[in-house]
Amino acid sequence: MSGRYAIVPGDPGRHKKAVLELGRNLPDFPESRYEKYYVANPLGAPLFRLAEDRSSGDPAGVAALHRTRVSVAGNVLEGGIAADFAIDEKHRGFGPALALQRDLLAALPDAGLSFVLATPNIASQPIIRRLGYQELGRFNRYVKVLRASYAVRHSIRRPGLAQAASIADPVLALVSRERRLRRRVAYEIIRPDRFDERFTAVLGAAGEGHVVVPARDAAALNWKYELDGAARYSIFAVAKDPSAAAAYAVFATKDNVRHLFDLLARDGEALEALLTLFLLDARAAGADAVALLCLGQPCRLAESLHAFGFLRRPEPLGAFVYTSPDLTEASLLREGANWYLLAGDSDL
Repeated sequence: MSGRYAIVPGDPGRHKKAVLELGRNLPDFPESRYEKYYVANPLGAPLFRLAEDRSSGDPAGVAALHRTRVSVAGNVLEGGIAADFAIDEKHRGFGPALALQRDLLAALPDAGLSFVLATPNIASQPIIRRLGYQELGRFNRYVKVLRASYAVRHSIRRPGLAQAASIADPVLALVSRERRLRRRVAYEIIRPDRFDERFTAVLGAAGEGHVVVPARDAAALNWKYELDGAARYSIFAVAKDPSAAAAYAVFATKDNVRHLFDLLARDGEALEALLTLFLLDARAAGADAVALLCLGQPCRLAESLHAFGFLRRPEPLGAFVYTSPDLTEASLLREGANWYLLAGDSDL
């Protein structure tokens, strides 16, 4: 790196203005984002670094690791999610990008972090690879079409034909697997506003038998999905006993499609019940489709999703992991097939 820059440890109290200035180089970085991720994260403040122009003292770049946790074969590890990587336009090409990232990785042991999860855009992937990150694999999008008109609009793009296709919707609903299973599902729906003690058992589930599962607790989920405020996310859960959820999904609706960001079940029976009741509810609410983003080919959820008529579409987005050199669980973390990773686990 050019001697023009100094890399300095970030402090949430002192460096708010600098981070917000550099955040203008990112697609969406309002002040509310800073307050949420740099001040209010229940897991603690992020580990972040700033590059400063020595001659002017102006901020030239920022890179952050927001704290997260994963359970690896039952052992919980502290780590970070790579985010907020921005270089001011007039300082690009002079070298602070790699220096920022290297300094962050060197600081992992002192910060008590043992791994970093990253989902970089295409432009950032060469930097990530040079730093020693291991690619875990690509994400796949699984889509369940609930209305024939949706499929026509997105494949043929002819509005008139899409309108005519709507006559097939009753048939599509009639032959769906969720309709056939409805009578044998011995679960009821619960729709809590936030995660609470009813979710204690399911939050400790192993995610379809995966070795590496992002650790979940009620406080962190309520913070992440802003369930203590005016949330745009909703919880859909199923239970045999209303005091103890057996499975849940977190979703948001956009353009009349329900997007699943998190999904976890205590066992296979609860997963089948969740998918059955969620799809029936989505259809009754008039949703066009349900979509889920999941790492891996095949995703461990794939068998269940295919059984319910979800179709797979590969995505360009990939996941990468960096592990501390002396980490005992490094080999487990670096194998993509071990991970249970959905959109809500990998994206802030």
